[in-house]
Amino acid sequence: MNNSHEQIHIHNSHLISTLTARLRHADAAIAGVAEAADYRGYGTIDALTGLHNRFWLEQVVERQVQRWTADQRPMCAILIDIDYFKTFNERYGHIHGDHVLYSVANTISDNLRPAEIIARYGGDEFVVLPTVEIEMARRIAERLHKGVMGAVPVMPDGSAIPHPTISIGVAVLKSGQTGKQLLSEAGRALSRAKNSGGNCISE
Repeated sequence: MNNSHEQIHIHNSHLISTLTARLRHADAAIAGVAEAADYRGYGTIDALTGLHNRFWLEQVVERQVQRWTADQRPMCAILIDIDYFKTFNERYGHIHGDHVLYSVANTISDNLRPAEIIARYGGDEFVVLPTVEIEMARRIAERLHKGVMGAVPVMPDGSAIPHPTISIGVAVLKSGQTGKQLLSEAGRALSRAKNSGGNCISE
């Protein structure tokens, strides 16, 4: 095993350990140990990034909405998308693209607190569900944007390429909204960010 492969193995081991702790915390915080077990048979983990996947998120967001609505606490959705990722894949290849997705997942996770839930929403999109007001959600989005843009993924051959830019949409849960509606609103905010040229945050 050469040095670059050893570095990747060490990096992967660190990420797996970090994500395992975060997944355990998220499951316990959302549904309790007994309820979390209900999801295990449905393939709730994304194989590439190690994050929870869209199926898990769609189940959990409704529970979160019900919980925080009953407690009269704020909740937001942060939707993150890699700009022009299709073009990036065409230029560098899907292997490089997968490493960028992995690196983005790692960087986002490293810049979140344990109670801030994250999942891969599909393709090159990620969702974060913080239980904060919109002003704090935007600060979290800014922290994530800065972290991702400052990271440089290392490829299997030891080379490094810059991250593509990312766009972020932020939405706050409104009275009477469902989790699905909250995610849709975050999606519209993300579309506004991308329509503005990308590499920015929109509400």
